[in-house]
Amino acid sequence: MLPTMNDFSSVRCTTMNTTVLFSVLLAGLLQSVSNKHSSLYATVGRLAKEAYSSRYHSVVQVYAVGIPDEAFGEWNAYGPMISLQDPYTIRWKLENAFVIVKMSMYLTLNVLSAILSHARDVEKVFLAVIIDSPPSHHTLKQLTGMLLKRGLLNYCILHTNTHGIEPSLLKYETIANHFQSHDLNTSIELLFPPFLRTLEGHKLNALLSDNYPYAYLLSSVWEGVDAYILTLARDRFRFEVQLINMAINRQNALHRMDLIRQRLENGTIDIHMPRAHVSRSYLNVDVAVAYEWEALVLVVPKSDQLNLTNIMLQPFTIEVWTIVLAYLLVRQMIKLFSFFKRRCNRFTLKKTLTCRWSFGSFGSLTTVGVELVSFLLIEAYLAKITEFLLYCRFRSDPQTLDEFFRSTIPVLIPEYMDPLVEALGPTVAANFHAKLIRPDEYAKRAASCCARIHTLPRAEYVVRMGKYFDATLGRKQLYILPEQLKIIPMSYLLGRNFAFKNSFELFLLGVHESGLIGRYVTAHRKDMAMMERNFFTKGWLTLADLLPLFVLVGAGWCCSFAAFLSEVFGVRFNRYWARKRVRPFVAE
Repeated sequence: MLPTMNDFSSVRCTTMNTTVLFSVLLAGLLQSVSNKHSSLYATVGRLAKEAYSSRYHSVVQVYAVGIPDEAFGEWNAYGPMISLQDPYTIRWKLENAFVIVKMSMYLTLNVLSAILSHARDVEKVFLAVIIDSPPSHHTLKQLTGMLLKRGLLNYCILHTNTHGIEPSLLKYETIANHFQSHDLNTSIELLFPPFLRTLEGHKLNALLSDNYPYAYLLSSVWEGVDAYILTLARDRFRFEVQLINMAINRQNALHRMDLIRQRLENGTIDIHMPRAHVSRSYLNVDVAVAYEWEALVLVVPKSDQLNLTNIMLQPFTIEVWTIVLAYLLVRQMIKLFSFFKRRCNRFTLKKTLTCRWSFGSFGSLTTVGVELVSFLLIEAYLAKITEFLLYCRFRSDPQTLDEFFRSTIPVLIPEYMDPLVEALGPTVAANFHAKLIRPDEYAKRAASCCARIHTLPRAEYVVRMGKYFDATLGRKQLYILPEQLKIIPMSYLLGRNFAFKNSFELFLLGVHESGLIGRYVTAHRKDMAMMERNFFTKGWLTLADLLPLFVLVGAGWCCSFAAFLSEVFGVRFNRYWARKRVRPFVAE
């Protein structure tokens, strides 16, 4: 039976009804998706605007990556915004930014990782990721691992919901260690607190180098004020610390400094301890202020040239020597006049020069006073001479920078310290460069041949080191020049993936203001003084310590014996000469 026209009409109507129904459903679905995307864009736009307006988050630029230009309407309403489309590449530093990313088949995790590789000071970079469908557990794990590797912790995920029109907002909570759902109207301060509460699960790669008293190894345990600060930060933020030790000596110092800078720039290490003064060579390395300023001083080798001639004159001042010489001159003149009075009978001033000190109490008292003063002066002179022979038998050392620059003492200045020397001023820098010695040449010399630049705490330790103590002379070979070079700020070097710079600086400020560092430094100095008193002191006096005293006593005995011999031979010579002058008796 063939179909009639009515049958064709019913089939056509059925087909048209189905097409219309499909179109209506498709339009409704598109409208639903559009509403969801509009809600997502409105939420991230509000967050970007709040972050830009907030005084705690320091956002100065908003980036929209892979988002249509018409998504936000008027872009200026959300702050300065930059749109990045395919191929999603940037060639500038990403800092103080709020980044909005819409994931797609072209904008994958690898592309997002490449974009975030340009981030600097990641604690000031905020990320909002938009995903069309609810993300799987595997996707969230991959995203979290990638962002944690980059050190970025301030991020949230917005995705559509298959069970309803309202989208979802997820934020990774470091305390709970999982994603937590938030309301779309959550403020930026609640979503991204300005100060991190914890970093549990985060690993911090800390590079430590031996630099007493900031960080040093004692019985295979890191001690020092910076090691103490790192311990406090670990307990405060609850992160895991991976310690990396790097031995630095004068042979490899320059190479190790370059290696440290490279590892900080490529993100292999997160922080370098101990603190340091940052120069222009570390422009690509971020820093955290240590809130401490150190005095820069010069450690100078002591002179080993004997100064025996000046030592003989040093016990008395010019005034005392003038009085002593005047007294001796007057005394010799009186003796000379007395000699002439006895020997010269024709001396006309006999009665005038007659001295009657031996008659009367005044003469006796004056004689006793003169002898007493002479005795005290002689004893004081001998005591001072003994002290100077023990401690001051070498030429005086420079006490000011001008005196040091006039001396012939060279200065050890490695290449990495050139910017620091230039910061001391053109005159001082020129004088230092005139006396400059590099590490290659210094390695061929004795350890105490050159002056070197240190911070004051480091200089105090270097001066006390055992290798700079001369056992033969019984004294330290180095001393600290009293005149300081400069007061310099200290900082900690941070890697490119350091995740919590602001929080770390606030933590450092709180530690210093609470007095923890001051108490630690005081206790550390007391402990070191006790150790030096109980373990590092020399103990009993030995014969070697008394050698200068023996030399002085022997020299005195030799002088006394020489005077005795001269007197004996003088008397015998006078008697012999007197016998020769006696005329023989001739009888008349």
